[in-house]
Amino acid sequence: ASRSKRSAREMLLALKESGVDTIPGTSAEILDDGIRAKIAGQRLSTEEWISVVTTAHEVGLRSSSTIMYGHIETAEHIAKHIDILRQIQRKTG
Repeated sequence: ASRSKRSAREMLLALKESGVDTIPGTSAEILDDGIRAKIAGQRLSTEEWISVVTTAHEVGLRSSSTIMYGHIETAEHIAKHIDILRQIQRKTG
């Protein structure tokens, strides 16, 4: 979105209007900024990732999500990741 100088919402709407109905939930890695900074420093922050996925759902796109584990995260980080996904599901259906 930033390359085209359009907001994420505008890009997602354009995708929807062109016939796209799902987006992959990639770049999630683990939804904890401390861990993300160490394993995926160039990626979106947790808050940015949540915003994009939530916006996608709001404009009618469905999504998936991934979790990358087995590195430096703890069980608490994994539980937090899953809870964030659950909160998004509750909010957006």
